[in-house]
This record gives sequence, structure tokens and C-alpha cells, in this order.
Amino acid sequence: MRQFCSELYAAIKLAFSVEVSFGDARAIPDAIPGHYIRGGEFESAELIVKSLMDGRYHVSGLVLWGRGRKYGPHMGELDFIGELNGETIEYSRATSAERKYRALLRFTTDALTVTEENSVGTFGMNVFFSGEYRKAT
Repeated sequence: MRQFCSELYAAIKLAFSVEVSFGDARAIPDAIPGHYIRGGEFESAELIVKSLMDGRYHVSGLVLWGRGRKYGPHMGELDFIGELNGETIEYSRATSAERKYRALLRFTTDALTVTEENSVGTFGMNVFFSGEYRKAT
């Protein structure tokens, strides 16, 4: 029974990962959406990327710093809708009159790299989304 379930799962996974044609219309699987995770000794972060019907992406995330702190970790959240330009999604917002936070999400086959500008204090002390994330399977 276990082998049957494994073979069935593999067949279903293969069926949903190939290009589908409907006459002249073609549906191409989207590799961007998924659950991305980054972990370290003192911090961890996750980003969830979902595709929207209009071609944009909803990105939400949670980051923790100081997992072993006596009074609990510092936390930060990110939640926005953005457009994919090539292999990147850019997000920015004003954090004060003179500062603007910017995040650049760059996607590869099964990873995501986030770089930030002006992130100090945006999400809390020592809380950053920068780093390399692996796609959860």
C-alpha cells in the first residue's frame, strides 16, 4: 500500500509540474510561489509567496531574533503585494520622513535571496529579513 501511495504521489506531482496546452492557450507552471525558510543559531525567518490571479504576488513573512532570550525573541512581520520583474520582486515603504526601507527578493530554482536597505530598526532590534532562504518541500 505504501509503495502504491508513493507511486501515486509521484505521478500526481509530475502531472502538475508540466506545461499544459488548451488549443492555442498554454499554462506554464509557476515556480515562484512557495514557503521559504532561513534559519540560524539566534534567528529564523520565513516568507510565504503566493501568486495572485492578476499576475502579481502576495508576500508575507515573519522573522525572529534571539530565540534563546529570557524574555522571548524580537519579532518582525512583512506583508505586501508586488510584481515580478525578471527574477526579482521589489518592495519599499517610507519608514520616516527622511528614510525609505527597500527589500529586493531574488528568486532562483529553489532558493530566495533577500537584500535590504535602511532596515535598521524597521522591524525591531536586530530583526532583518536579509539572507538566503531555501524553499520548503
